[in-house]
Amino acid sequence: NNVRRGAYSLNHRVNDLLDLARGEMGLLNLAFSLTDMAELIKEVVCYMDVEFTHRKQSVIIDLNEPLPMVWADSERLRQVLLNLLGNASKFTPVEGSISINTYVEDHHMIVSIQDTGCGIKKELQENIFIDFSKSYNPLSDMGIGLPLCKLLIELHNGKIWVESEEGKG
Repeated sequence: NNVRRGAYSLNHRVNDLLDLARGEMGLLNLAFSLTDMAELIKEVVCYMDVEFTHRKQSVIIDLNEPLPMVWADSERLRQVLLNLLGNASKFTPVEGSISINTYVEDHHMIVSIQDTGCGIKKELQENIFIDFSKSYNPLSDMGIGLPLCKLLIELHNGKIWVESEEGKG
């Protein structure tokens, strides 16, 4: 199981790196269709439940349903959610909590992920979406997850940002 998990993780990282490179070259294709964000979020949380349970983390979902359908590449948004929730879990202590909230504001859907993790210093926040940046946390992995999230969200004409304080998640 450990070997299988390690191989899956390595394959995931290589694919993320390839997607990031393709995106930066303008070669990443998106397959847009009507997407039910509420269902997508529930599906990703369910998929990650083993990790949350293992770390004894509570996950609070407030989707403010009904949400409108969005024109998006559901696989790429799944990739973004997996990365963001994976980071939230990784940097949230055992028995911490992660909250996912959605709402619509001025014809834009906002998905907010909050955690009770270690937080990020203000002066380091601008670097977290830059490729291979480890300046915000030297213990992080390859540093491509958040830059890939930014690329994918921007390809959907969206925005991604961080609001955090050190020690407050």
